[in-house]
Amino acid sequence: MTNHPNGVEIAKSDGTKRSLGIPIIRDRIVQMAAKIVLEPIFEADFLPSSFGHRPKREATDAMERIRTLAKQGYNYVLDADIENYFGSIDNRWPSKESLKRIKAKIHSLTHYKQWVKNVRQLAIKLNPVLRGWANYFRMGNSSKKFQEISWYLWERLMLFENRRKHKKRPHASRGG
Repeated sequence: MTNHPNGVEIAKSDGTKRSLGIPIIRDRIVQMAAKIVLEPIFEADFLPSSFGHRPKREATDAMERIRTLAKQGYNYVLDADIENYFGSIDNRWPSKESLKRIKAKIHSLTHYKQWVKNVRQLAIKLNPVLRGWANYFRMGNSSKKFQEISWYLWERLMLFENRRKHKKRPHASRGG
């Protein structure tokens, strides 16, 4: 990140130093673009009990939830943070776990019990998920993984469409 020249270095608890500065406009734009792409991907998997750095959720919301649960007899709170998470992962390749999660999301959105009337409505639900996942991994050499997801999506859409067509047709009686 490029910071304003008036940045400073601050000491961390382990003795190392961390640069602290004011991001320049170009970096703020990149950060906001990354947020727009990544937020829907991660937000879809977060539990309602997670409050940290989430849209439309504040510390006061977390405190109110804690107060409500304490009244119900709960007496434990988990506050967790993963140190240097993004610095410790290789985000150029979709992992097996990532492929499994996106396939599970596609499966749940294309499941026959979904209250979706047609493929157009289904596409409206699928597009943000697929676009976010693809944008996250597009910088790496991921074409084979994208093709795998594309084929899986095609299979699910064909299954969805076949089930939808069969629901419209009355079942023929099997009597003699």
